[in-house]
Amino acid sequence: LLSDSLGGSTPLSRVGGQIDKFKADCRNRGVKKISVNTYLRHIKAILNKAVKWGYLEKKLDIELYKIGKRHPRILTKEEINLLLLHAKHCHPEMHRVILFGLWTGCRRAEIYSLKWQNIKGNKFTVIGKGNKERTIPLIGGAIEALGPKKDIGPVFFQPHLDEYSKAFKRLVRDCEIKGVTFHKMRHTAATQMLLSGISLESVQKILGHTDISTTQIY
Repeated sequence: LLSDSLGGSTPLSRVGGQIDKFKADCRNRGVKKISVNTYLRHIKAILNKAVKWGYLEKKLDIELYKIGKRHPRILTKEEINLLLLHAKHCHPEMHRVILFGLWTGCRRAEIYSLKWQNIKGNKFTVIGKGNKERTIPLIGGAIEALGPKKDIGPVFFQPHLDEYSKAFKRLVRDCEIKGVTFHKMRHTAATQMLLSGISLESVQKILGHTDISTTQIY
């Protein structure tokens, strides 16, 4: 797309001044802004390398499109009750996983890797994105989801990690719930925490968001 828009012989030094044309050409072709931003990030990375290798004198400022964040899809109370009831009957192990996810906001891999050794009293620790450790309180349904206490070993059943998502997909399909993936339980948990009066800062820490603006979408 870049060569089509600017021409294959355009020198690197002129690319920065032609970015607006490239963006306009992309939009005229029907390319979505979020996709254009992906192209721009690649172009920026290449130009930064050119500076490092001495082909350009300085880094170029490339402005991305501002993409508004939409409110995430969450499960309604009716959908939650239906899903939990169906899972409890058809897949008891996934029922525990789903219940825990809805009460803690943990990611799929965090639930999968949780060990009994990570649980201390009414709290537990997980290693999230960026290899960052965080501590999360155990309350309500999360305690119920743990089941009989053990000393060591995984808390939840251990198929291949992808089976969590596949089993969840089958369950929501059975319940005729649309537009919901395993990760939507995290969004649902965050929303419920805020509605229950937990502060934005506390929810940020529970979810492990580096930037509070990520938590603010809820």
